[in-house]
Amino acid sequence: MLRIDVVAMPLAITRVASIMAQRQFDVVTMDVAAPVDGLRRITVEVDTADEIRLGRLVKFLNRSPDVVKVVHLSDERSHTRREVFVTVTFPEGRLADAVAIAQAFSAEIVDADRTRCTVFAAASPPGSGLSSKRSPVSRFGTS
Repeated sequence: MLRIDVVAMPLAITRVASIMAQRQFDVVTMDVAAPVDGLRRITVEVDTADEIRLGRLVKFLNRSPDVVKVVHLSDERSHTRREVFVTVTFPEGRLADAVAIAQAFSAEIVDADRTRCTVFAAASPPGSGLSSKRSPVSRFGTS
């Protein structure tokens, strides 16, 4: 996983993504934070176990004029969590059923009306080593 600080300018994120695409890295996740003090923080998870190749990517990124700093986050220094927002539509009067299902998955209702609700769910991916909280979907045989 890489943490990349870039200047908060138009196309800076596109240039970073372009560097990874040109080097044929498979981006698993890319999270871009709102600008703070003129910088944007990008957290990227790439699908590679090749540390040499990852080191080369860090060098290429550091050469970009948009990039201020690149930090390789080791597995010991970082954690991963998958999150999802889902909108569920149901017949009128069945909100209680939707809430019960969301609670069964340790999810949270973030918005609701008579026939629709938005649910937020988060889980640690399999093999992430985060055992302090069991994945809410693991007890249902899915991941």
